[in-house]
Amino acid sequence: MNLRRLDLCCWLATLLNYASAVTLLQVIQNYPDLSILNTYINNSTNITSLLSNANNFTFLAPNNKAIDSFLNNNPDILTEGLLQATIQYSLLRGGYPELSFKDTPQFVTSNLVNGSYTNVTAGQAVELVLDSNGTPQAVTGNKSISTPATTDIVCTGGVVHIMNEVLSVPVPAVSQFTASGLEYFISILNDEGYLNTDNVGYVDTVLALPNITYFIPNSAAALANATALAAKVSSDEKKAVFEYHIVPGVVDYSTDLTNGTSLKTAQGENVTITVQDGDVYVNSAKVIASDIIVANGVVHVLDNLLDRNDTSPPPKPTASSTASSTVSSPTSTGIPTASDDAKASPSHSPNSKSLSTGAIVGIAVGASAGGLLVLAGLIFWFCRRSGKQKQKRNSGVWSDQSTQGGANNEKAAYSPGRPQRPKVMTQENELGIVTNITGGRDVDDRDRYVTNLEPRKDAPQIPYRSPDRLVQGQEFF
Repeated sequence: MNLRRLDLCCWLATLLNYASAVTLLQVIQNYPDLSILNTYINNSTNITSLLSNANNFTFLAPNNKAIDSFLNNNPDILTEGLLQATIQYSLLRGGYPELSFKDTPQFVTSNLVNGSYTNVTAGQAVELVLDSNGTPQAVTGNKSISTPATTDIVCTGGVVHIMNEVLSVPVPAVSQFTASGLEYFISILNDEGYLNTDNVGYVDTVLALPNITYFIPNSAAALANATALAAKVSSDEKKAVFEYHIVPGVVDYSTDLTNGTSLKTAQGENVTITVQDGDVYVNSAKVIASDIIVANGVVHVLDNLLDRNDTSPPPKPTASSTASSTVSSPTSTGIPTASDDAKASPSHSPNSKSLSTGAIVGIAVGASAGGLLVLAGLIFWFCRRSGKQKQKRNSGVWSDQSTQGGANNEKAAYSPGRPQRPKVMTQENELGIVTNITGGRDVDDRDRYVTNLEPRKDAPQIPYRSPDRLVQGQEFF
């Protein structure tokens, strides 16, 4: 037993010595797929110093293909400053091997603290997450995605993942508004005068603050509301509206927007976060896009304008309610609501017993199909029965005139709408005399009754006392 423990200790010591001998720079030098990166590192004293002294890290190293693609798509853009910022952004703080990636995003700080490229004082963040197929992803500026070609290369101080895309260093918020296509918000900035030189002072001041969480309204409803508001408020109120959408001093990613969280805005009043049926709301405005990383923080996009005079949460969902909003008159207080683009689809409570449209359509189609089958079955049964009746009338005793009632027969009751059924008026006795069952008297009318027991040649044979005989008044069916 002691010998086994000694062997194990020797093996672990050898492994540790070997691991300590493989540095991050050696990994980069030894992998042919990282040859371009290795060239850039060797040409930069600052980058070499950064990587050689790194500890407790995860390095997302771009391979040759990734660098070639970046240079082809961005010719003449790679300066020494951007190269250093990109390497710093790729060097994450903390160890994140492949199994550390989860379905829930993790926003990991990097070594990018260069004020020329970021204003997030703790270090610009990289989002690590698994996609729907379970593939690890690094999501960076402008929602750029990079996936690993090779994972979990162990070296002294951390792990290396070789990536198929160069990480995108986040740009300033103003540039990101354009890159993300936030056209309604840009129209709000323009139409409400936020881009005028008279207002650019406080706008630029807000956008230059470090560690910002932006709540950006971007919808036709938000634009309509802002337009209606601008017609009735002062420039000071416009400034307050702008600042009410900015939360300074904290970078809150989607994982930080938990139910009941209250955040103090640059205007001075708070917004409240509500999580309802899996959706996130800021006051009553819904978050429709999240975690757009910018140079000084993060952007979350809203479906409507925030109103500091109405901080109520979103309405509780009901089974039949359809949320809609309308533009209020210019004389109303608070921010008006737009009717265009503001209609929300019906929201349903998880416990609601109401049926969805698809379920209703399915039931209707099923009921219709079932009804048609039943109707077809009834028609088939009726036609088959009628055919059998017709066959009976055209064969056997029913087609013989001797069994048909004459003009002097008493009328039998019949159902309205149904032709009167002929009655069997005969019953032989042993003497060959026919008895009229109705009257109980003997009759010798050979035109109407069978008066002998000899079978007719044109009539079917019916045995005496046959159970097939019918008495007067019995129907065919």
